Amino acid sequence: MRRHAGASLGGRFRVAIAGVASLAVLVSAAAQAQARVIDRERYSGTSVGHEVTCGRHLRVEVTFSGIRMTKSSPGDLPPSSSDNYNIHEVLTTTDGEGYIIDQAGLYNEVRVRHARGTLYRYTAINVGQVFTIRTLGGKAVERNHGLLEITFLMDTKGDFDPGNDVFLEDSLRLVREAGKHPLVSESDAEFCAHVETAIQG
Repeated sequence: MRRHAGASLGGRFRVAIAGVASLAVLVSAAAQAQARVIDRERYSGTSVGHEVTCGRHLRVEVTFSGIRMTKSSPGDLPPSSSDNYNIHEVLTTTDGEGYIIDQAGLYNEVRVRHARGTLYRYTAINVGQVFTIRTLGGKAVERNHGLLEITFLMDTKGDFDPGNDVFLEDSLRLVREAGKHPLVSESDAEFCAHVETAIQG
């Protein structure tokens, strides 16, 4: 994904909204009507890694797929992106305990505005089942679903090549929320309690 982001909203919440998802008809419909598709890519893949979460050393197996598009913006503005994504993570300990995280939705950058210099402010919406914690058997323990509207700054470095854009982590803000998103406000202890429930089945 082009828009992976950190910010002041917390790591797990950023994972749920930054890489992935949206509903363009809700914001700036007239501007989007002028957009044209510059690039469209269907992607899929797998990866294996390791992380420490909630005090547990975990093997992380990831399967992902989706359709990513880059669209022109009206006027002399940098292009925007959308991503219809599906991410499936299986996290396990060495003794076979574990849990699943699923992310599925539509991420769409619905507005681009010049801020100052080479900085541009993006507005994006992430819609869908954006973050679900499950047992290894597939039972949902916590769901985050609905719509999240965010805004953030991107430094284009003076050109419209998205390959060298720099995301300004501290600029990420939640503008609007509809649905149910426990990740927005829950503490680390609450998140880890849900993980433990998932591990225990």
